[in-house]
Amino acid sequence: MSQFPLFDSIMSELSETQKKTLLSDKDVNDCCLEIKTFDKNSFEILYALIKTYEVHSTPSNTCRLPYDSKELKTGIKFDFHNLPATLQQIINEFCNKRKKNLNNNDNKF
Repeated sequence: MSQFPLFDSIMSELSETQKKTLLSDKDVNDCCLEIKTFDKNSFEILYALIKTYEVHSTPSNTCRLPYDSKELKTGIKFDFHNLPATLQQIINEFCNKRKKNLNNNDNKF
């Protein structure tokens, strides 16, 4: 259990099979296209999900830029293929929830 309710909610929704399954190339592509539409707030939530997962999965080995990410002038860049299966699923669920919420609430997330 973390102190981040969104992370806890998404984790509880994932099946054990999902947690062990990497996203398909199509799902990765769809997720990346969705991420490109993120505003600053959504990027911050995404980074918080990534860091929360890192802290929970390797609490003694956390770093500022996890999973071979790179810091760019525009922000932090993650390669989806370097992310663990569970984290890929968490990000995909977040993208799906965000997209659904935007469609139901006049583009407000």
